[in-house]
This record gives sequence, C-alpha cells and structure tokens, in this order.
Amino acid sequence: MRAVAYIFIVLLAGCNVPASEPDTAPVATSIDEENLLSSATEKRAGLIENLELYQSDPDNPSANGWWNQAVAMLGREDMLGTGERSFDDPSSFVCEPDTPGDAINQLVELARAHSLVIINEHHAMPGHRVFIRELALRLKDEDFTHYAAETLSPMVEPTGSTPVRTDEGYYTADPVMARLISDVRAAGYTLVPYEQRGDQRALEDAPLEQQINAREDAQTSNLIDAVLGAAPKTKLIVHVGHSHVAELPVHGTPWMAARLKERTGIDPLTISLTACRAPGEVPVLSTRAVNASGEARPMFTDVMVGLPLPELEDGRPTYRAALGDRPVAVPVPLLPDAEPVVIEARRAGAPLYQEPVDRLYLAPGEMLPLMLPPGRYDVMSFNAAGTVAGPAEVMVSE
Repeated sequence: MRAVAYIFIVLLAGCNVPASEPDTAPVATSIDEENLLSSATEKRAGLIENLELYQSDPDNPSANGWWNQAVAMLGREDMLGTGERSFDDPSSFVCEPDTPGDAINQLVELARAHSLVIINEHHAMPGHRVFIRELALRLKDEDFTHYAAETLSPMVEPTGSTPVRTDEGYYTADPVMARLISDVRAAGYTLVPYEQRGDQRALEDAPLEQQINAREDAQTSNLIDAVLGAAPKTKLIVHVGHSHVAELPVHGTPWMAARLKERTGIDPLTISLTACRAPGEVPVLSTRAVNASGEARPMFTDVMVGLPLPELEDGRPTYRAALGDRPVAVPVPLLPDAEPVVIEARRAGAPLYQEPVDRLYLAPGEMLPLMLPPGRYDVMSFNAAGTVAGPAEVMVSE
C-alpha cells in the first residue's frame, strides 16, 4: 500500500419571531425519465471528456485541474498527482494535534455550542466525504436538521430515503459523494441547494475578483433565503469546497462563510479539511499546521482537521473497505478491448439515471477491482456515447 498525493483546481461557477426550523422544505422540480437518462449520459461523457482533454493537452491549465476531479469521480485515485499542486493541497502541511482524542468526538463537542457548522472538502479527495458523512450522521443526534451542499442542484429531493439521481448534483458523480447525500437524507436531514444561479453570475469576461464576489454573494443570499432568513436558529451543516469555509478574508477577499456570519450575525463553527494532513494514521483536530520548513500555515477557520492521506490497495482506496465495501473483479465481458471504458455498478434493477454504487475508468489491459458493499448488482460498461456492454449480474456476499 502507498500514500497518494492530491491536487486541486479552484472552481468558479463558485422579522417575525423565528421558528426553530423553516416551515416548509424546498420542493424539487420533477423531471421525466427521458431527460434523466439523457442527463446521466451527458454527465458520464463530460467526465470522459475532461479526462481525455488533459491526456491530449497536459499543458492546458484548465485541463490539468479538471483531470484531477475527473479521475477522482471515475474511481482512479491512483492516477491523481499527475497535474500541478494547488495552494491548498493538504499534503504540504502537517496538522499538530491540539489534544489527543477522536476528531469526530471533538468536533461534536464543539458543535454543541453552535447552530451552524461549515466544513470544507478538497474536490479531488473523495475520502473527505467519508469524514463529512460520519460527522453529519453524528450531528443528527445533536438535533441538526438541515444539510446544505454547493453540489446540490435545484432538482434535489429535499427529504426521503431514495438513492441519488444523476441530476441531483454535480459532485454526486463520485459514488462516495452520492452515498453521503443518500445517507444524510435517509437519516432525516432536509437537503438544501444554495449554489449560484445563472442570473446571479458576473459577466463571463468579468475580472476574476468580480466573479468570486458574485458567487460568494449569491451563495450567502441563497442560504439566507432558503433557511436562515426565516429560521436563523436552524441547526444547519453547510458542506463547501475549499475557500468558501474561510471565516476571515483570504488575500483580502471575504468568502461565503465570512459574508454569512456578517449578514446573519450567526457565529459558525468553521472546519477546514484542506489545510493540512494528519501526522499519523488517524484524523486529528488542530489549530496549527506547519510545513517541512517549520513555517506555520495561516488559519482562516476555527479549527483544522488533518486526515491521513489515503492508501491504495490494488489501485483502490482502503477507506472504501472501511465503509464495508469489498473488492470485486469486473466481469470479463465488460473489460475494455480497443478503447477505455467506464464500468458502473448499480443495485440490481436500478435505473441508469441513478448514481452508481461504484464507477471505474479502465483502459485496455487494466483490471482494477470494483468496490461494493454486499448485495446484488447490475454492472455495465460505457463510453462517451453510451452503453458498450452489459449488464452483467454480480453478487457480493455478506
């Protein structure tokens, strides 16, 4: 097993007496099956296109960054690290633990003094979503009721126990993110989309600073409109990417968490997963991170959590096994022949517009395993145009 270094690209897109929570939940817009199937094909094709864009033009900065997100969503964390590092690659700094103890337990204790928790992720590190899932499920026992994420689309079903559809979010293309969304919804959270809408964007040719300001203002306003304006005492988790978690300005720019605090007067518990890595094999809570030269990293949040860099076994991350997934060989008829394919495993009988339980990009000659929890699955292979082969039935025993 070996540790893997990761990289990232910054994405731009992105009163009465209050009740304890909003009176009504956001209502998802229905969409017909034909459009759902089309959106699923387009999402898969987009991932393949982003991967191939870098392969054909590795010097293109945009292609470089999209590669990392694409391979992470396609189950190929062994391929990360090809592109350039980013300013917030947590492998560059090590978190110095404040006190010994379980990081989740420590965060739950801190969260008891707050109604608003904002936690970030690295978009090319699906393992961050495993940690956020565990924290969210623990905070449900502390009366947290709403979960907001920048990935969620207006089509998201706010409540219920249904598996995630491909139109419910962008990062849900990562099966780990889809599992997070499905599990928190099934646990009783109300899901809240708050991403910038098209009518809230700056002009395409606007300077970068204007584009950032437009997105941060939009996200702030949308969270207030959706939840906190009518019910500021709502116990809410906001799952963001990278700098949106910053409670203090970054290089002079206030990001979403800072704007939300200023406009609502609510003091959030802000948690960064992207600032530093754990010094060992378990997550640690920290307020100090240093690099190899002993330089301390500036803090823009209340606390940082250092997670161990994921390890791989047979090309797949071991945190999947910790979730209860088991390695399963891809059925031979589905293996790539003349061109790369994307292998997808869904619960038996699930429609193709449901996010897969696992998704795996394979080039000819590659034979990495799927990672699946016990159950019965339909496994298929795809290219950008659609189905290549399958379904093949796979049974994973207890």
